[in-house]
Amino acid sequence: MAATKYTYSISGDFPNQKVNTTSLTIEINESSIITALDHINTSGDVCDVWFVDALSGAEETELDAVVAAHQGTPPHVIGIVLQKWGNSYIASTTTTRYLDPGFIKALASTSPVQYRITGVLKNFYIRHGTPDGNGNDVAYTIRKNGEATALSVTLASTDSDGSDLEHTVIFNNDLVDIEVTKASGIETSPVDIIAIAELSN
Repeated sequence: MAATKYTYSISGDFPNQKVNTTSLTIEINESSIITALDHINTSGDVCDVWFVDALSGAEETELDAVVAAHQGTPPHVIGIVLQKWGNSYIASTTTTRYLDPGFIKALASTSPVQYRITGVLKNFYIRHGTPDGNGNDVAYTIRKNGEATALSVTLASTDSDGSDLEHTVIFNNDLVDIEVTKASGIETSPVDIIAIAELSN
């Protein structure tokens, strides 16, 4: 993996000739782009959008569309930050896995990948980019300091999307991670698994 930069002209590529990096970050994370965004820099008329790896052709097209639609205004909802995790595969066996923050083009780890957050985590979404397998369930659970919470989505390996819009979890500089469990094997792993949750102050 090599960080890759995509450069745009603020005056030529953005419709209002301005960029709000917070809004642009949210718009990219909410798009169909799977490769994880690293950061965005602006200097003069230049806007550099960095990703953790090179985008596919379809992702580049999507990024161009996001830039062309970007209004340069602050987010409509202040105080909410999207948290994103993802991996290319979660394996077909019942071995417990953990999604990586952002998106890593690799098999999900067998060890927790944790970081600290503060706020209320809610509106938890899971997407299987390419559903596969035998249809057995896969459980995706938000954990706090290594303990399972009620914020969880159970999704058949052959389904595309699932969500938990009911439960919330309060974090106060606590560790967060996403645990992936299966009661039975799924034969073939779905591809490009994405998890998103809203963190509000």
